Amino acid sequence: MMQRIAFFALLIAVGLPSCVQAQQPAFDGGKAYEHLRQMVNIGPRPAGMTLDRADNDRPYEPGNVRWATPIENSRNTRRNRVITALGQSLCVTEWARKSGLNIQTILTRLRKGWPLDEAVSAPATGAKRLYLFRRNNQHTNPGIRS
Repeated sequence: MMQRIAFFALLIAVGLPSCVQAQQPAFDGGKAYEHLRQMVNIGPRPAGMTLDRADNDRPYEPGNVRWATPIENSRNTRRNRVITALGQSLCVTEWARKSGLNIQTILTRLRKGWPLDEAVSAPATGAKRLYLFRRNNQHTNPGIRS
């Protein structure tokens, strides 16, 4: 019972259409999920996928709902910090995975005022490696330290 109440509280908070809100007491968790899936015109649930909103500022509605992997779903939240660098917008976790850097290394660099491109791409250790990186990439900010 508490799971069903929590499910509807969450959906109403994030913009569940009012026609489902009006019928809320008649649903149990599984039927409500199926009704929502049908309302937003999304096909059957693929194995290992979860329901996700493409734009978290818009409600669950046709065109804004998709099937996503759990990793995609967890990276599409308001609490993630998105960084636009090197022509791409990715969350810090994705930048860390892509660059091989530790998440805390990237966050520390940002807190210290590093340029975004360098914060997500400069080598993590060694002054000589950083010097070579800057020379090869023509970065000229001498105030940045590794």
